[in-house]
Amino acid sequence: MNNAINLDLTFALKDNVLVSIANVARGLACECVCPACNGPLIAKKGQVNQHHFAHHNADNCGKGVETVIHMLAKEAIVKHRVVLLPGESVPTPLSYVESECRQLGFISDLSVALEETGELVEIEILVTHAVDDIKLAKVKEQGVKMIEIDLSPLLLGFDSKEQLERYVISEARREWLSNGWDIVSEEEPVLDSVSVEPVPERWITTGYKYATGYSKKKQAEFTFAALHVLKKMEGYSSANYTIHGMGGFETIDLRIDTNSVVLSKLKEHSFPVELTLGIEFKQTERGMEYCVVDVYS
Repeated sequence: MNNAINLDLTFALKDNVLVSIANVARGLACECVCPACNGPLIAKKGQVNQHHFAHHNADNCGKGVETVIHMLAKEAIVKHRVVLLPGESVPTPLSYVESECRQLGFISDLSVALEETGELVEIEILVTHAVDDIKLAKVKEQGVKMIEIDLSPLLLGFDSKEQLERYVISEARREWLSNGWDIVSEEEPVLDSVSVEPVPERWITTGYKYATGYSKKKQAEFTFAALHVLKKMEGYSSANYTIHGMGGFETIDLRIDTNSVVLSKLKEHSFPVELTLGIEFKQTERGMEYCVVDVYS
């Protein structure tokens, strides 16, 4: 059962920006839509009940409040560039934050880099649905670090955007789903799409990013680079799951081995371009993961 169905919706989208009921005109003049179903909303601002948005000429879609919490939570971390990690007492500064980040076989709510170490951590926002077994198997197989922040108590209501920001950054319960060195057990299905078999060499590449910095904790320079590629969406299965793929492609990131000649070769290309990639499953500071070690036209 979705506990958010009957909750008052106090934030909505106006011109693709989340706005509070307090900052819009009454009725249809608010010019707002539901963040979940994109249906038109009415701003109800009477003298008796709490001010809230209601769907116009339609039933409540039941997803508006959940979607708002997700959107505001991601906005908060992107805006403040800081988050409390599980087991820590002080929020950790972030040098890089990307929302809805596509990885090799999954999408994370947020992908961040820790300012002091340059380590990458994926963040999942829990409101009504926790990370499922399929996604977690992919995360662990790739040696990715991931935390889950539980915002489900906010379904009971929250007073302000500022309260939600404090909650997601430091007050909510959070835990490590994967510490980057997890070994997938026999009970946890390893999906065919993330096996350690060689991946296809020919890729449509859309661009790349290269970052450098200094880790105060390790007192050393660090580098990170990733190649953006298009992967054909396909069905795959394990002993417990069968996923039926959809048509088209999804964008994923492949780690670039910065000790190789890849970066210098990429500078010679205009994107998008189809390239043959030399890819190896290698040990990095995050664990075992696919790395691009060479590029061929």
